[in-house]
Amino acid sequence: MKKQTKLLVVVLAVVMLVSVFALAACGETSKFTTKRAYGLVHGKGYVGNATVEVDKDGSLVSAKLDEACFPSQVKLTAEDTAKLNEGEYGTVSGKHGDSTVYAKVKVGSIVFELDTTAKAYKVSGKTLEEYFADAAACEAYYTAVENNDIYVTVKGVETAGVITKADLLKTQNGYWTGVTTGAQGWGTNAMATCHYVMEYGFGATSFEKGDKFFQDNNGVSTGATWTDFQDYFNLLKAAFNK
Repeated sequence: MKKQTKLLVVVLAVVMLVSVFALAACGETSKFTTKRAYGLVHGKGYVGNATVEVDKDGSLVSAKLDEACFPSQVKLTAEDTAKLNEGEYGTVSGKHGDSTVYAKVKVGSIVFELDTTAKAYKVSGKTLEEYFADAAACEAYYTAVENNDIYVTVKGVETAGVITKADLLKTQNGYWTGVTTGAQGWGTNAMATCHYVMEYGFGATSFEKGDKFFQDNNGVSTGATWTDFQDYFNLLKAAFNK
């Protein structure tokens, strides 16, 4: 009986020790606050997400960027369209020419419908620029993409798995991976932008292109080459200021 009592005491001691470590770990994690901001970026053609962490003193401890493309990112081949009913695909016009896309895509509660006359997607009768001018709409879209809550109308049925977050999130879909005419790819520019704000914060008021990289109004290089640096800086700043 005494052996059982001693064993119970040991077990309880181990449980208490594990609990202490668990609480300590939770305490370590909870000292950082995560903040996010959403909005249109890069010519208002994509939904950007900026996520930052700040410590209890309000100092920036981490920053990251991602973007969700719209369903027009997914281009269809003749083999793809052969599996659809007439009217379930159509043409969108973009800066790189026309592309064949799905006619109706539901992302969360947001329904993209192809306007065949305008050769563009619309949501609730509005252009994407009009509809996603609201940050709340951007957040709803990005969150739905992140959760793979995406349905495409195929043979009259809303079908999951046809388009996934791997197709739409720039951190996963291989968007602009190479280096062209001296410009860095998307991932390198995102990393450089986040590194800049970690190092120098949000005090800069403007940015301009230097010999290679964009630099702030104090002459500090950002290490980034993308022309819409201001978009991403503003989004990170909005997240930080929440």
